Amino acid sequence: MYIDKGGAVVLSTSLSAGHFWGGPLAPVQVGDKWGYIDKKGEIAVAPQYERAGPFADGLAAVKQGGRWNFIRPDGTIAFTTDAELVHEFSDGLVLVREGDGKWNYLTKKGQKLSRTEFQAATDFSDGVAKTDTGYVDTLGKFIWKGPW
Repeated sequence: MYIDKGGAVVLSTSLSAGHFWGGPLAPVQVGDKWGYIDKKGEIAVAPQYERAGPFADGLAAVKQGGRWNFIRPDGTIAFTTDAELVHEFSDGLVLVREGDGKWNYLTKKGQKLSRTEFQAATDFSDGVAKTDTGYVDTLGKFIWKGPW
């Protein structure tokens, strides 16, 4: 069930569903596949994915054929990535871990934010992210550089 701020039920579904996070759609599992429902509880993007994350900043991560893609609310692919692990978008960027175990940030077009790769990093919050070598802004520039 989904409730509003006052506690009133606004949507009830028998499907295993995720959260809306303020986005237009929520991930939903049907059998062994994931898709998306709208706020009326109707299927908006057909279940076809191995995994599906919530929409954030207008895009959602989905895994299909062992590969992570980012889709728009209409189900079209915004970009694909070879990343082995992806987070959700925040402040217009997404944190991804590539096959070599290094972390980087991608834009909404799938481009790397910087040429710097990190051993450890966090999602952006209020335009700043913490990495193993310092704090970076959404342009990939160091605000403060370590050592720790």
